[in-house]
Amino acid sequence: MHMALCPGLNTLESSSSKNYTCPDNVWVSDKIHDNIIQCNILLAEHPVCINHLPIITTIDISLTRTEPPLRYNWHKVDWDQLTKDMATELAQLPILHVLHSIHKFDTSLDAFIDTLDRIITKHIPLSKPAPYMK
Repeated sequence: MHMALCPGLNTLESSSSKNYTCPDNVWVSDKIHDNIIQCNILLAEHPVCINHLPIITTIDISLTRTEPPLRYNWHKVDWDQLTKDMATELAQLPILHVLHSIHKFDTSLDAFIDTLDRIITKHIPLSKPAPYMK
């Protein structure tokens, strides 16, 4: 949580003494903190018979266009060549029948995943999603 209103700004006028104090604050989450343009009090807009001063907060809510991520086109795969290469690559991996430690398991798993990633990027083409897709 972050304070959007600058610390020390007076936000309350005491009814009896007409002194200003600052008991109020505006808090925003981490996600919206960078979008706060301005957070201030409006002393000129102070309504009659109300002791709290109005606070105005300006937030940037402009949209940013993002490019859809490329996806694997599984329909255009030469499955015979992919399975042949996968059998060749996986046969080259050292097969440990008993894994005695977590480190050996993690190492074997990383080697297996790297091999799969390499085969997928070699054989499966990337395609852009259709523009009408949500």
